Amino acid sequence: RSVTAMLSADGLDADGLKIDFTARTPSGRAVDAHGGRWGIALLHELLAVVYAAAKEAKEDALVMTHTPHPAFVRLNDMIGGVRSVVPQMRHRAKVAVAACPELLVDTDDWRIPSLEAWREYLELKPELGVPSLYYASHLDATGEPLEPEDYAALARSWERWEALRS
Repeated sequence: RSVTAMLSADGLDADGLKIDFTARTPSGRAVDAHGGRWGIALLHELLAVVYAAAKEAKEDALVMTHTPHPAFVRLNDMIGGVRSVVPQMRHRAKVAVAACPELLVDTDDWRIPSLEAWREYLELKPELGVPSLYYASHLDATGEPLEPEDYAALARSWERWEALRS
């Protein structure tokens, strides 16, 4: 019901879901309660259920996940600095594509160090994978607000990604 409410035309009509930070895979002694599945196997089952619900609610929904396992592909959080993150993220994308060439890559953009770095990386994202977005109004690290031209650049980024996928 929750997924349908988020994705269906009768609900929020969102384009898809990003399931972020599923690093806390089930663990402990209650394996029998889940038919012998636990840890990464149970996480796969959970994500399969959510994915099926998303596709039932909206056939073309984009579903992205973040998990600490090679069966899922995300470039992950940026590390340090206040300058360009482009070299770091370009390298990570090459590794991700080499490991899983059949999967879409979530470009991520948390925790971007500055608005200048965010704008530079936004231009590259469509070439690396799905343009991810963590910020709606301002950057959490610096408090810098997104400007009207940033929203226009976001729209262009998605248009470029769609064009590159065609």
